Amino acid sequence: MNTKLSHRDFTISHTHPDLAILCECTNTKPDELRSSFHGGPDAYESNYMRVYNLRYWTPEDSDTLTKQFAEANSRTTEYEFDIDDLTDYEVEWDNDRAWAASFGIKSTKK
Repeated sequence: MNTKLSHRDFTISHTHPDLAILCECTNTKPDELRSSFHGGPDAYESNYMRVYNLRYWTPEDSDTLTKQFAEANSRTTEYEFDIDDLTDYEVEWDNDRAWAASFGIKSTKK
């Protein structure tokens, strides 16, 4: 019986030239790229970038990011990027740890 779970992979290497273009357009750095696994029946792996100068995503921030992704996608050669999700700054209930705001990235071949 095969019990291996399968999932889609929407990740990109932090050294890929197309990621450098996305980072230039979004004012982020490739070394801030992290991976994230989303479980469930439609499981997939993607990436996210931390955004340290933002606490909460406003509609204007989301619109700006959408335009930045469009600009990056017009310049990339191998990958197209989609915004996977937006996460606000978060502090654990006991104030022990905090997480920066971030945006999720799905990278797919053009």
